[in-house]
Amino acid sequence: MDDRASSGIGPARRATATDEAATDGPPIKRIESVFAVYEVRTDGDSVVYYGDPLVQPEQLLREVWPVFREYGYEPQFETRHGEHVVVAEPSSIGIDGIPWTNILLLGATVLSTLFAGAMWYHIDPIANPAEMWRAWPFSLAILSVLGVHEMGHYVMSRYHQVDATLPYFLPVPTLIGTMGAVIKMKGRMP
Repeated sequence: MDDRASSGIGPARRATATDEAATDGPPIKRIESVFAVYEVRTDGDSVVYYGDPLVQPEQLLREVWPVFREYGYEPQFETRHGEHVVVAEPSSIGIDGIPWTNILLLGATVLSTLFAGAMWYHIDPIANPAEMWRAWPFSLAILSVLGVHEMGHYVMSRYHQVDATLPYFLPVPTLIGTMGAVIKMKGRMP
């Protein structure tokens, strides 16, 4: 059975070390010291390198990760149909579109910290919701600490070329109106 016909994978090319333009990914000679490539295929946006690993898989990924990252790909080492492959998927560092989830959670956290702050300021937010805004110093203090801390993580992730989300603020009716904030890494750390 022909794997190419059944999987929808693009045409195969015999790879050589001198074939600089074999793929959109890194040149084969940049990875041949740890992975002996004998065939390269495309699978949609991904580039699949078939070959034999010359080192352990952990060391292989450690060696090829910076090279693939330089060309805008995230590598994964797999076994497909009994063959060893390095699958290079395009990666993007940054925000794709408007982060609506982050914005909505931030808005809800502003409201929950205003509600908690109103309780601290002895304002009844249930009886008089329009007076909740007077707790803005409390809300600003809490959100500033959380925001600066999480943006520190985000900025350092971007600096080290790790794909990460913007902060997700967590609104919860607690003493301070939030459970904090988190960011999620979407890529591998160098």
